[in-house]
Amino acid sequence: MEFGVHMAYGYDSVLEAATLGEKWGLSSVVVPDHYLMSYDMETGWDLPAYDALVQLGGLARETSSIEIGTLVTPITFRHPAVLAKSAVTLNEISGGRFKLGLGVRNTLAETMSSPRSRWKETCDKRRTNSRSRSENHDSSRPTRQRSTGLAER
Repeated sequence: MEFGVHMAYGYDSVLEAATLGEKWGLSSVVVPDHYLMSYDMETGWDLPAYDALVQLGGLARETSSIEIGTLVTPITFRHPAVLAKSAVTLNEISGGRFKLGLGVRNTLAETMSSPRSRWKETCDKRRTNSRSRSENHDSSRPTRQRSTGLAER
């Protein structure tokens, strides 16, 4: 059995939880991916909604063994190609520790397009992106390649 931690606060708190979780042998730290967080009927919105992928980029560099990921990323937030590219990038900079939790819809206020068509498009992009990487690289561990900035001819 594995145990992880879910954090929905600012980056410093998430980093502290990830660092302690890594030290204590937890398997993962996940963050929510919302446009809006909690709503209190008396006071209104009471938690800021941080960008999950940006927070995870920081964690990827600040930790070394704990898995990092999204609790659920609604596929209606980002274009499927952008989400796939972000996922591949996070997996690369984390050394293969990134896990992407996908969902069709979160709240009606956060829905931007048809969930069914967006789900299919996201999964297709993710599969295509993963397939092209695995044909060119050892999929067991991402490798870094230095770029000269010059295109091959």
